[in-house]
Amino acid sequence: MKVLLLCTGLAVATALAAQQLHTLQERVSELESLPRVTPDETTQLAQRLDQLRRSLQDARADFESDDRADLVAARLASVTEALAKESSRLSDQDQRLRRWETRWGSAEPERLQGRLDELSVDLGQRARDLDELR
Repeated sequence: MKVLLLCTGLAVATALAAQQLHTLQERVSELESLPRVTPDETTQLAQRLDQLRRSLQDARADFESDDRADLVAARLASVTEALAKESSRLSDQDQRLRRWETRWGSAEPERLQGRLDELSVDLGQRARDLDELR
């Protein structure tokens, strides 16, 4: 009985596999027989490509014939030159500021405090002189 069931199962499995293989072969042959791209699609793509080429050529011609492009380029060059000069000037000022900070950074607070002390003594003396005058 087991042998009969085993043989029947194998026969059914073989039949199903053969059916699946046959279905796949039919599908592959169907796909191979159909063109991937139709001639109409190719023609439409070629026409669209020609339109885009003409549009690009027209835009390039407009740009090259437009005097505004030269004017914009000249203005851009002058702005670039002005920015370069300002950048150089700012760099010089930065260097001068760094030198000043280096020179006066450590000594300046002490000098200011000394001057404040002198002024404080001087103001104190003047206050005493004013008190004596009263």
